[in-house]
Amino acid sequence: MSTSLAVTVMLLAWWAGTGAVFLCGRLSRAGRRVAFGVATVALVPLFLALPSISQGTSAVAICWALLAGFGVWAWVELSFYTGFVVGPSVELPPKGATLRVRFEHAFRACLWHELVIPLLALGILAWSPGPNRWALGIYLVFWVLHEAARINVLVGVPHPFRELLPKHLAHLQPYLEPAPARRFLDVTLVAHFAALAASAWAFWAGAGPDRFGWAAVIALVALGVLEHGVLKFPVRLERLWQGFGMITARTRGAETP
Repeated sequence: MSTSLAVTVMLLAWWAGTGAVFLCGRLSRAGRRVAFGVATVALVPLFLALPSISQGTSAVAICWALLAGFGVWAWVELSFYTGFVVGPSVELPPKGATLRVRFEHAFRACLWHELVIPLLALGILAWSPGPNRWALGIYLVFWVLHEAARINVLVGVPHPFRELLPKHLAHLQPYLEPAPARRFLDVTLVAHFAALAASAWAFWAGAGPDRFGWAAVIALVALGVLEHGVLKFPVRLERLWQGFGMITARTRGAETP
């Protein structure tokens, strides 16, 4: 198996998984409940497979570990967009609130979401006793990129993708107000490029099947660079899921609060 194939598999999984999350987030409440239930049940065999996957050190085993870590992260995103693991508060910050107050309100609004992420990371760690820790590794990469994007959106970016938020999460709209780009966004982009360079060095300096893992990290960090660039510049990234967009356009009217 070539590293290019591993990267292709990861990118396709990201594209299909992200589109599926957007689609499930725009179903009716009953449809969202079914999607969330199926995804939650699917976590059981995934975690049961982790001990066996973590024992393998071949290229195929590492690819399976990468997909397992991606699968757990997909559940995190789906549970949020379907509205079942979000937070206990819908209270909005007062107009003109400071960034600290906005952050406190946003944290309470997404509390369960923010708590379940480290809990699942601990679960992956506990269920991966072998030398293959790439399931945890790729999950942590997703987590870091995710938090970087969320903080930037909260601080303020020109294009926060408000249109991708489903109606049942409308109480989060005030946190996605377009704003001039802050210096923090540029700092984040520099950090992404530094991480990209470090991952590329690890890939070229590494040997054996671990190169597949580093190739996947490079692909994800590159996607993170693209995502943060889109937060700054007017690029319609949602066109990557036009097929899903046509489906959600038909189901948008079926959404319930």
